[in-house]
This record gives sequence, C-alpha cells and structure tokens, in this order.
Amino acid sequence: MIKVAKPVYIFGSVLILDYVFSQIYTKPRIYYKKNLPFNFNAQSIPPFGIFISEKEKNNKRLLKHELHHWKEYNKAGAILFYLKYFYQYLMYGYDKMPIEIEARKETKETEFCQENYTECVRTNKSLTVQNDKFRKNENT
Repeated sequence: MIKVAKPVYIFGSVLILDYVFSQIYTKPRIYYKKNLPFNFNAQSIPPFGIFISEKEKNNKRLLKHELHHWKEYNKAGAILFYLKYFYQYLMYGYDKMPIEIEARKETKETEFCQENYTECVRTNKSLTVQNDKFRKNENT
C-alpha cells in the first residue's frame, strides 16, 4: 500500500468540502454598496455574494455578468475558481482574461469591448456600464 501524506488528505478534503459548499449555495446574495474597491461597478466574491455599486442597482446586464462568474464558482468551488481567476489575471491582464471575456460575451458586449473592456467602460462604449474612473486605483 502506498502511503499518502496527511496534507494530501487534508487538501483533498478541503477541495471536496469547498465544492459541496458551492453546490449548496447556488443563488448568491446580492449586496448594494456605495463604493467598491478600484472603482469597480460590481464584484462577485464567492461564497459571500455579489457586490454591486448602488448607482448600478437596476443594471440587469451588469448583474448578468456577475451571475456568469457565480456559475463558474458553482462549477468549480471557490478555491479552484480563485486559482483560475488569479492565474488568468496574472497571465493575461484584466481585459484579456478568458473568464472575463466569457462574462462579457454573456452580456452581448461588442467584440472590441470584450477585449478592451476598461477603455470601453471609461469612454462610454460599453453596453454593460459606464464609469470614467473604472479601475483607476490599479496599475492600468
């Protein structure tokens, strides 16, 4: 019999519990906040919920975009979702991340805006949202 280290069992158990948790919480709580970090208009923070700027409270396209991220979380669990998200962020940058482009396609953004989202949001070309300060606190 092959001995497997306890950390492997622990990590495997955590992944399984995380996945089970993601299957239980399929409907996110929606929170409306006055300000979000980096002047974002909305953020999905699994498993806690979706946070949307108060000024975008009635923006159905933006909610649809965030719900797409929530579905990705439901497919993978929070740990794998965040690993994928941050890996893509580091490899491609925010505008070119495949996970973000998929969510932009879901909201019918133009092809240009799917890959140049920050510019589109800041210059009112985005169909989803307009915000001239979008991501201004980041290194963009």
